[in-house]
Amino acid sequence: MLTTDITIDELETRFEAMPFRTPLKFGAVVIKSWDFCRVRCRVTNGRGRSAEGWGGIFMADGWAWPKSPPHSPRKVAIMREIAVEFGRSLVGSKGHPLRIMSSAKARLEELRKEKSRMAGTEAPILAGLVAGSAADAAVHDAFGAVNAIPTYDGYGPDFVDHDLSEYLGRKYKGRYLADFLRATYMPTIPIVHLVGGLDKLREAEIEASDPKDERPVSLDQYIREEGIFCLKVKLRGNDLEWDIERLLDVYRLAEETLPREKRDSIAMTADANEICPNAEYAVEMLVKVKEKSPLAYDAIQYVEQPTSRDMERNPYDVSEIARLKPVLLDEGLTSLEALDRALSLGWSGPALKTCKGHTEAMLTLAKAEMEGLPYSVQDLTNPSIALLHSVGFAARINCLVGVESNARQFVRDYASGREREAHPGIFTVRNGVAGTATLTNFGLGYGV
Repeated sequence: MLTTDITIDELETRFEAMPFRTPLKFGAVVIKSWDFCRVRCRVTNGRGRSAEGWGGIFMADGWAWPKSPPHSPRKVAIMREIAVEFGRSLVGSKGHPLRIMSSAKARLEELRKEKSRMAGTEAPILAGLVAGSAADAAVHDAFGAVNAIPTYDGYGPDFVDHDLSEYLGRKYKGRYLADFLRATYMPTIPIVHLVGGLDKLREAEIEASDPKDERPVSLDQYIREEGIFCLKVKLRGNDLEWDIERLLDVYRLAEETLPREKRDSIAMTADANEICPNAEYAVEMLVKVKEKSPLAYDAIQYVEQPTSRDMERNPYDVSEIARLKPVLLDEGLTSLEALDRALSLGWSGPALKTCKGHTEAMLTLAKAEMEGLPYSVQDLTNPSIALLHSVGFAARINCLVGVESNARQFVRDYASGREREAHPGIFTVRNGVAGTATLTNFGLGYGV
């Protein structure tokens, strides 16, 4: 072991309910509240120094486990049990976080299967990954904290006694994660604003039942107040005319509302959350958007998970979409093997999410960079330290467009006063970007 390697001494998991300020609709799911999982991890390194790390994520059953009903106390309870027991199983583990968490993935899968048998229902792989992700983040955060470095500085040969071939095969002999990371955080990164299926586009659409908390409600209000110019548009996926008009309407509104000098910066992404019945649907949608507005079409940067996440039962070839726009795998991305399967079906690259585990996100990043694949960073309506984690991750890599920050739109209390004070440039968006100057602390940069 290197003196910078860690031993996990304690790992504590707790939960808190976070009600939404306005419903979030994606695909066929509408969410009004989720439980936030927060993990504290204490470690000791080879020099005998101890420190704590933190991680957090929503127990997002409606996204990770959409089987009807899309949100249920039973599913949340199973995910919470997996999170707690997985955390306990990590205590006593030794080594670099990459090795610790890669080895622990088998235990996470065992827990998922065990809890599924006990409950008499099949928890998807994605539900297990989400449940284990806060612990994964906490271990990486603690590693940086105990060694007094930003965690991202700890992925080269000075801190890792093995290369990426251990995880990714012989092609990666002599390569380290550090080879694929920026040396420092980008000073600013564009914020991708989510336009949900129920969201009001114009101030005139606001009703008496909408929030009255001095925060924007409609898209035009957000654009005027925050200067946002990157927009992720949630589509129905089964209503072609509605989807086409939604993309056109969002583009028109952004063009009308942004200052003239910012209009060329408008960037959109199209996300049907796997509802499209086939690839032809997405192709027709893109073709018709281009016919009606070439500028709106040019603004679309990529299409995200248009068809089913289950590529074994529904092996749709999406290469026709990819000829028009990059098509990125999100819900279907549960392993490196799943990414290989997707690439064989014409997908362009991955949508990275820290909610599937920091370790898996880092390894997938290395594969995407090595293979020359386009990739993005999505969030899970991340609040609190989960948002800081996601923004920091995106700011150390070369992702498409920017990074999502949806919690500011949908979650009532998405940041504590302490977090806002420590990171005003992330929790208060200006000119459409997040400022990362405060992410200079050790670990994953939370500093709180």
